[in-house]
Amino acid sequence: MPAFTCVSCLFAHSQAILYSIQSFIPHYLILTYFVLIYYKIKPVYIVKIILIFSILRTGLTLIEQFTYPYNPFAFRADYFDEYGNFRELEQRSGFYRFLIGDAYFLPLFSCFFSFVQLIKKIDYRYLLIFLFSALGIYMDGSRQVMIAFVVPLVLFPVLIRSKRKFKFIVLFAILAIVVYLFYEELFGELILKTNEEDGTFNGRLLSYSYFWNNTGAWYTKLFGNGIGYGSKTEWGRYLMLLHENSIRPHDVGVVGAVFMLGWGLVVCFFMYYWHVIRKNWKDIDIAVRLYLISILIMIPFIFPLYNGTLPDYEMFLSFIFYLVDASIIESKKKRSCGIIKYH
Repeated sequence: MPAFTCVSCLFAHSQAILYSIQSFIPHYLILTYFVLIYYKIKPVYIVKIILIFSILRTGLTLIEQFTYPYNPFAFRADYFDEYGNFRELEQRSGFYRFLIGDAYFLPLFSCFFSFVQLIKKIDYRYLLIFLFSALGIYMDGSRQVMIAFVVPLVLFPVLIRSKRKFKFIVLFAILAIVVYLFYEELFGELILKTNEEDGTFNGRLLSYSYFWNNTGAWYTKLFGNGIGYGSKTEWGRYLMLLHENSIRPHDVGVVGAVFMLGWGLVVCFFMYYWHVIRKNWKDIDIAVRLYLISILIMIPFIFPLYNGTLPDYEMFLSFIFYLVDASIIESKKKRSCGIIKYH
């Protein structure tokens, strides 16, 4: 698919194929999936890697709250705008939003995995991982990420056997009580900021309108307009100009993905959900299912196969796809012999 996108970008925007290929290189991290298959990495190691990096990301975010303005791992920082005015790093609910690598997906999966383990057996290690990861989401997660965190947990009872539903009810009731008691302290400022952010909302609506109505010729609709190569190409400079005017493809999820990479890629993604995820839903590990639900929730704002300037998500997706395959294979083995566990 990227090969076709490079060609359509050449015809539509005169960006040399070599530049387009170079702009795609970071996104080839998704090919890690085939590396995992080749070396037959055990799924338990993949999960441990995700948990470790989730803890590291949350830990760095927390530490840099105290070291600010020295924050070497921050994706965001203080800056001067185009008018020379100093703009301080955004704060929300008393925390600086560093967006370290913007790797929100790490604590999100970590929360789902640890929550599932707590339902199986109360273990203080997983309780700490869950609480610490939830803190990571709260410190700098966007509103859509928070929604994608809560909704799958609410849907959790339909995914589990009845004998475990009581544990879920108890754990979820405790969380609900805590949220209710400290609702104003936890979310008062976030709600106020949401009500005040007319500019951000309008900018996103403008982005939706622009990218939906300017997909171009039939071949750019099918294969995308391509990723600009920074300031070295006219197409790259044009996308940078749009970005400066708050028109950003990575802010509008699936619509931005259609504009940049075409309907071909988007349809392939939904075909994967339809032909692999849907058909093997009950065989997929519950924690992975929760994350797959969160992906669908975030699609209007964050499309997994095109996440703007953050191709590290593609590597994480390769982990998720591998875990999907591994859990399906393990579940089918378990049905055939009744003794093999998922790890």
